[in-house]
Amino acid sequence: MKLRHTILAAFALIAVLATGCASSNTSREIAVSATANGFEPAVIDVKQGDTVVLVLTRTEEATCATEAHFEETGRKVDLALNEPQRVEIPTASKGTIHYACAMNMWKGEVRVN
Repeated sequence: MKLRHTILAAFALIAVLATGCASSNTSREIAVSATANGFEPAVIDVKQGDTVVLVLTRTEEATCATEAHFEETGRKVDLALNEPQRVEIPTASKGTIHYACAMNMWKGEVRVN
């Protein structure tokens, strides 16, 4: 009987550990400001498989970053002054997602490692 309880406890522990391992991905929101100096921060490193959302906010009137063009996804986001825009970043595979203002002067990148 004692052996049976030990085996059941071992299976329960394995189930708990397996569940914890399966949900190791995290969810992150990363604030990015479009300023007179460009996108800040300009380089962001994230983990492959994590859920990542950039929250882009234009904080300066005097900037050409009134929109952001995401090269790899083809998405374009208008950046109205002080109005945050949420952009989910695909992280299924490793690589770099580039984005820039419409004039391609201010650039940013998300590196998926």
